[in-house]
Amino acid sequence: MTDYSKADEINLIKAIHAGEESALKSIYSNYYQKLCIYILNFTTDRNLVEDVVQDTFLKLWNNREILRSNGSLNAYLYKITYNNFIDNYRKTKRLDQELDNIRLASLAELLDEDHEEVFSQRLQKVKEAIAQLPARCKEIFLMNKEKGMRYQQIADELDISVKTVENQIGKALQAIRAHVYLIVLIILTLLSIKV
Repeated sequence: MTDYSKADEINLIKAIHAGEESALKSIYSNYYQKLCIYILNFTTDRNLVEDVVQDTFLKLWNNREILRSNGSLNAYLYKITYNNFIDNYRKTKRLDQELDNIRLASLAELLDEDHEEVFSQRLQKVKEAIAQLPARCKEIFLMNKEKGMRYQQIADELDISVKTVENQIGKALQAIRAHVYLIVLIILTLLSIKV
């Protein structure tokens, strides 16, 4: 796993452009592990890492005709890999959000006027869970959920990274879910008894 010289990169790009699979194999063997280590900086999910990196080489091959022979192969591969990871992250986040919306919609349908007291109890549990969050975590969570501020706005206002905002909101949601889980079970039990 040595770094290619600029001349090597140009030759490999030309070979890839010409459809030479041996060039792809050479690039794959030289960069696969490096790109995996790079993506491990963003996630610990080994399966996701491997999928993202495999997709990088697939895109390299499928888009070989538009490669610029004077471009940086190294920069190109890292950029594709990063973009693949971000695309995957967004799709997963969007899917999680859609599943949460479906769950909430289903629960809302179950919670009609007859179950107002149970719903109030659940809301109280959520408020209790938020009150028990560590101060900074609660502040960030409320800035996002109550004030409707975006992650970047929160990061800018508190002079912290967007990643820290994401982590704190994730911790808050996890704590709230754990706290509220019991009351949701109670709601579902009460609903099933009444039906």
